[in-house]
Amino acid sequence: MKKIFVYTFIFSLVVFAIFLKPLSIYLLENSLSSLLETPVKTISFNLWSLDLYASIKDEKNIAHVKINSLYPLKADVTYEGNIDAFKVYHPLKAPSKLSGKVYYKDHLDINAELFTMGAKTRVKVIEKPDDWLVDVNVSTLDLHTLQIENNISIDMQGKVDILVDFHTDKDSLIELRSKHIRIYEQDYHDIHFQVKKVEEHIQAFTLFTAPNIEYKGIWFNYDEKTKQFDGKINLRLKTAHNDMLMQLKGEHNSTKIRANIFAKIAVSEINIKDIVYDLNTSETSANIDIKLKEMQRHTAIAREVGLSLQGNFDAQAKLLYKNKNLELDLQSQSLGGNLSLRYDKGIKWKAESLLLKKIAYIFKIEQKLEARFDTSGSFKSDKLTAHLQTHLLNIDKTKIKDINLSAHGSLKNLSIQVKASTDYADLQDARLHIKDLKYADLRAKLTTPYTHDSILVDVNSSYIDSVAELKLEASSKDFIFEIPRLRYEKSKLNAKYKLKVQPQLSSLKDVLNLDGKFSYDKSLSLSAYTKYFGKKITLKIKDEKIKLYARNLRLENILIQLNQAPYAKGKIDFEVYGNTEKLNFSFESKKLSLNKKETGLDENLSFNINGNINKKEVYIWPQVTNRNIKTSKGLVFFTFEDKKLNVKLPLELMQKKNSLKLVLDSKLDFKNERKGHIHFLHGNDSIGLSSLVYDKNDLRSNLRLSINDLSVYSPILEQELYGSFHMRGPVNYINKKPYINLTTQSLGGHSNITLKDKDLQVKLRELLATKIGALFKENASPQTGTLNGYIKYNLEKKTGDVELSAHDLKIMGIDIDKSLKEMQDILGLNIFAMGNRLISNRFSHTDDTSLVTNVRHLELDLELTPDLIISKDIALSTEYSRFAIDMDLKYNGDIKDFEVAILDHQGCAILTQKLKGNIKDPELVNTKGTAVVILGQAPKEILKTGGRLVNASAELIDSAASFVWKKGLRQDSNVTLVDDSLKKGANIFSSGKEMIVKGKCDAFYTGKVKHPR
Repeated sequence: MKKIFVYTFIFSLVVFAIFLKPLSIYLLENSLSSLLETPVKTISFNLWSLDLYASIKDEKNIAHVKINSLYPLKADVTYEGNIDAFKVYHPLKAPSKLSGKVYYKDHLDINAELFTMGAKTRVKVIEKPDDWLVDVNVSTLDLHTLQIENNISIDMQGKVDILVDFHTDKDSLIELRSKHIRIYEQDYHDIHFQVKKVEEHIQAFTLFTAPNIEYKGIWFNYDEKTKQFDGKINLRLKTAHNDMLMQLKGEHNSTKIRANIFAKIAVSEINIKDIVYDLNTSETSANIDIKLKEMQRHTAIAREVGLSLQGNFDAQAKLLYKNKNLELDLQSQSLGGNLSLRYDKGIKWKAESLLLKKIAYIFKIEQKLEARFDTSGSFKSDKLTAHLQTHLLNIDKTKIKDINLSAHGSLKNLSIQVKASTDYADLQDARLHIKDLKYADLRAKLTTPYTHDSILVDVNSSYIDSVAELKLEASSKDFIFEIPRLRYEKSKLNAKYKLKVQPQLSSLKDVLNLDGKFSYDKSLSLSAYTKYFGKKITLKIKDEKIKLYARNLRLENILIQLNQAPYAKGKIDFEVYGNTEKLNFSFESKKLSLNKKETGLDENLSFNINGNINKKEVYIWPQVTNRNIKTSKGLVFFTFEDKKLNVKLPLELMQKKNSLKLVLDSKLDFKNERKGHIHFLHGNDSIGLSSLVYDKNDLRSNLRLSINDLSVYSPILEQELYGSFHMRGPVNYINKKPYINLTTQSLGGHSNITLKDKDLQVKLRELLATKIGALFKENASPQTGTLNGYIKYNLEKKTGDVELSAHDLKIMGIDIDKSLKEMQDILGLNIFAMGNRLISNRFSHTDDTSLVTNVRHLELDLELTPDLIISKDIALSTEYSRFAIDMDLKYNGDIKDFEVAILDHQGCAILTQKLKGNIKDPELVNTKGTAVVILGQAPKEILKTGGRLVNASAELIDSAASFVWKKGLRQDSNVTLVDDSLKKGANIFSSGKEMIVKGKCDAFYTGKVKHPR
């Protein structure tokens, strides 16, 4: 080839001299262009000085040839430009300078020096009759410059020396040496690479040392006689404890090369079998068996491809390269289903029943993804067609159903359509249109169970000259969310947004307006503002710092906007601050006033709740104070991983100058069975729920109340209580309905309280009066007797019945019968006061044990309506007397109608007394008598006043009675002790023991309590 060049060059000069210069230049350019396989243009050619200037490949690459002698040919050659002009001889790029001499007579002799990539290279080419000699000596080639100039992705540093001693008919040698190079961050020392040809054998090997690599051998052999070759790379990566092995074995003839390549890294294998390469057509075929195991061990490969993988992947492939076209068929079942991929001037794929969980695991996606999906498609000649379908996709705890995704078009005009549904939204139709890979428009329609109509989403975006812009609007009748302009440029993002929520969505009273902005410049910054509750609420996020705060929020405004009753009023401050690792929070109010009308309490309270939350747990330190309760030094602690709640909260109950200290102790486990307990403790006393189990919406527990001395709690309850009291039973909440069944024997007999859904029932059987009395007063007056009955009440209808019955009660400290036998007590009687002593919430007691009332029968039957307590049967009988009450009473104690009567044997009222006002502090209205039967001797006062009344007329008796009655009660001067039939002068006293009154009356009482015999 070189001779042809020389002869052509000389011939061109001769032709130029004989014929035309342009034709000679044309021949010269074509010859050199063909020789170098790149365009060569003559810049100038001086025949007389024999100077030639030409550009090679590029006008910046200038070659100068100065011919000093035509025969023998002697010439000086210089070149300045990029060495890629000579790519036919090598693949490198780099600025360079070359100077050399060319001599030709009987043989070609070239000597040159080349300066490129920091190296000085001496080149000698000598043509001999039977041999060509090429001698190259490269000194200190800079690998980093080589990397930069040639856009090599491998990070390289260091300097190498290269020696080439090549002969066409003798032994040859190529050698590379370096004391130190660095590839990526791996250091290699004492590198020695050598390729040599000895007779018919070609051998190559590499030696080096490296801190993290154990060298076991790298070599290659080729036998020209047998046409067989083999090679091996055998290393051990010390840090990863991975062996790396590659073996090559093959042979060739004049037309084909056949080979097998086996590679193994750690436990992964790639076996390329049956490789056939046609030397004439370059047609290549092979079978590939891929078995990638424990891919997380391949850290070097992961760094190279930019992917961190794990797990296993197996595949089988067939490769064919023919007519400059590559075909590849790949099959795999490693992703749960069947994956088929074919490359033939384009890609086609089809997959059935692939498991997203396996794909997520391989790519180390921590998010929990589960789906079985099908996909198919193709990409060829810039045309994409793709389809993906799955019936159910689980992302963590979110379920996305019936996903259908399709894409079609070119990369310049691509359309994508998506349909899917979730429990909280249905994506009925989403269409994404991408144009020129610069513009994208999205139109989507969503329906949700939370909004009253569909949500329309409209997004316009562009990406031009590294600047991205976006405009978004999502709207329905319920809300509007807008991003008027989002801009992303040079890794910086800025945007503002607005949110407007209608009351029908927010359940607030008025429209909620929220304004904010967010930006990104190496870190995210977000802010949001609203004055919805009358004061500014601010959210700020910058870097990893978060702050949400508000001052002087008026609780009454919050309650109004939340459509809540005005339970309280006052100012609240809150603040949340911290970062994504830990957030601190505080809520504080120095004074909240409760609304008595809404809460029934006329109270003020203050609170200060502090805490912090991180990824593992949340701590809360609550402090609440008012005149009746105070908490301090308590802790509420919850762990997210174990899902355990622990509460240790000291409480102080206060009533006037009295106080009582309790401790709220609670432990709840929400992870598995969701069990625990809640107890209020005071010394050895406790009330609480034990064996508590919460499952979904159901709650099961056992209530246990154990108090050793009730008198400890009397100052706080403002009710004298005595003795011990114990109660227990299941307390459940199942299917959104309460079920309670409590029992106690602390009152003797058996007491049972049940609640089933809305129905409350209390059953009392054989309760001991002595126990009931002792509950309300030490050494209580009831000495004997039992109580039976029931209470039924519907919590929803607010209706019910009460029926209580007591028999054979002996009450010490009062003798009602004796009092009634004395006329002066009757005339000065306050029936309500007497009854109050007998049936009030505390039994009266005096030291006079001679006073005894034997209550034979006590009946209390009530009807409960939503507004009133109505008496059906309220009465008691003693040995000689009977009392009854007829009443309508409001629940707050206000009296609508209340009348107490002393009865005769017919149920008629001997004496009645009305009350008004409130039952807690009633007022007397009047006292009336309709017919009086007096047992026993007539009072002395009457006999003294009218000693002649024994045979006198009834008029005198009536006037005397009226006088005394009026004097005693000062209320009613129209008291009638006798009816008209006695005013005719009949003798009203018989033997001084009875006053008999004839006549009829309307019965005041017709209930269960019988008149004493």
